[in-house]
Amino acid sequence: MREAAAETVSDFSEYISEFLDKHALILPNFINVLKELNVTQDETIAKSLFALHEFCKELDDDIKDYLPTLVPLCAGFLSMEGASKDTKYQAL
Repeated sequence: MREAAAETVSDFSEYISEFLDKHALILPNFINVLKELNVTQDETIAKSLFALHEFCKELDDDIKDYLPTLVPLCAGFLSMEGASKDTKYQAL
């Protein structure tokens, strides 16, 4: 279910500009979900990180508010033992 939600976030981010206006509601919840994932959910992590990328690349200056949380989060996935190359690529 989380993988499907991640794919929906990436699709909405790409095609529905009004979706991005809700970043203050969407991103904190999305970040909380990412924090709960572990290496046994590697595929979900990779898809979620891809969705995060799609969402954030459209945010312009609004992304600055989230960087203090996102950078350490992504760094944690980069150094996660047992994470796939795809997950590490998406975290980067």
